[in-house]
Amino acid sequence: MNNVRLAYLLEKFFTEQMSVEEEQELQEHMTNDLDAESEAMFAQYYEQYKKPMPFPLRQKDAVWKGIQQQIGRKERRWPSLIRIAAAVLLFFTALAGWYLYFKTTINHDELYAEENILLKNNRASVYLKGADEDSSSAMNDVALAEYGVQMDSSGTLLFHDQASSGVPSKPSNLVIKSNQAQIQALVLADGTKVWLNSNSSIVVPTRFSGIRRNVVLTGEAYFEVAKNPLKPFQVKAGALLTEVLGTHFSVNSSNSEDATVTLMEGKVKVSNASKSLLLAPGQQAVGGAKAIDKFDVDLLDLLSWKEGYFKFDNASITEIMNQIKDWYDVKYVQIEVNNTDRFSGTYKRTNQLTDLLKNLEEVSSITFKIKEGGIHVVNK
Repeated sequence: MNNVRLAYLLEKFFTEQMSVEEEQELQEHMTNDLDAESEAMFAQYYEQYKKPMPFPLRQKDAVWKGIQQQIGRKERRWPSLIRIAAAVLLFFTALAGWYLYFKTTINHDELYAEENILLKNNRASVYLKGADEDSSSAMNDVALAEYGVQMDSSGTLLFHDQASSGVPSKPSNLVIKSNQAQIQALVLADGTKVWLNSNSSIVVPTRFSGIRRNVVLTGEAYFEVAKNPLKPFQVKAGALLTEVLGTHFSVNSSNSEDATVTLMEGKVKVSNASKSLLLAPGQQAVGGAKAIDKFDVDLLDLLSWKEGYFKFDNASITEIMNQIKDWYDVKYVQIEVNNTDRFSGTYKRTNQLTDLLKNLEEVSSITFKIKEGGIHVVNK
């Protein structure tokens, strides 16, 4: 076991946050692989916390036995090992009286319970184009199935080619609207894959007919277009029209004035009413009705949202907590420090919020406490 992993396990042990699996991992290491570095780290955490910890008798005995075996194999280090053995027994012995006293007399208003705050579980709304876009007119699974659309177990909306199915005989246009804190994946009838960013919408047909494959985007989406040289794929976003035969690109029309088109693979043509541009991979077109230009860009930064990352650029803790509230089921945020730290970089958006908070703690002077579904930001 490397030192980083051991430090992580020891801290969780002394702060009573270990899972059963982590407890078994630490026990196995201390029983079978105890060495000088492990001793030193254990002693360091013992001095830091100095808190008796209850531990099942059979596990205490196993650790004690392992330490005794280590003493037998490495007699030159017996004074140090005896000291560690005593520390281990101190922590692993169920000191019931003291422990119960500690648990019953602590001020619970100052104790933040370990809770899980999870990502919001939002589902996109789907409407027939032209229908009122409110909750009462959103299509359910039965209605979607009538148009050859279903949602799979991962939440992806699948459009099935209905040319031979008989229902319905004419293609219909659907409006898919993603919610806040949601990325909606689609697989269109031609096999094109679309990732719709949060607070965005797209108009797509249940199947493509005619000489072009047309969709209309409001907001941001990433496309992996199925190749079909005979039927170009077109995305209308704001004043820009993007045309491809088969490639990977993203479009963002969230800005009320200008839209952007970014190319990852292949070639695309981007045009407005008066001008057209060809993009190469790594280039971005920015423009509206009056002008359009292209630039070289960093693709990794631009696609962080699709890959499930937060992208922070010199963000304050307040700005970060606002993003967290958008994506996670947080009841409230209370910032109890006057913190000037700034954060830059990408952080994985995992299901459990504690993963992100631990990453932020490692690079800052603050720590996070979760209580009753809310987050308290305090000094370390």
